[in-house]
Amino acid sequence: MGCFATFMSLLKGFLCTAIIYLPYTFKTAGYMFQIIAVAFSACLTTYCAYLLIEVKNAIKLTSYVDIGEKAFGKKMRGAVQLFLGLSQFGFCVGYVFFILDNVHYMIQTFS
Repeated sequence: MGCFATFMSLLKGFLCTAIIYLPYTFKTAGYMFQIIAVAFSACLTTYCAYLLIEVKNAIKLTSYVDIGEKAFGKKMRGAVQLFLGLSQFGFCVGYVFFILDNVHYMIQTFS
């Protein structure tokens, strides 16, 4: 996966999911707790991304899968591929539930 594809994947995974579910989490968890939780999550995510970039530059590799293989061997390469696939699957399931909830709400409203 190239730089642009990676950027778009991360954008889809983090930004789009946040736009869909953030209002509901603010409603259920409360504004003060959610502001603190979002700030903490943003800091942690930024720090982890920074560490991944440092590792990538230090060992001259271009993908998460290559980094996992270099750090832990062939088994971790497969594990990283599996977890990347599961995370993408999780985003898609979240989107499907969001769409289904909205369609259900529209059907109830108009019938």
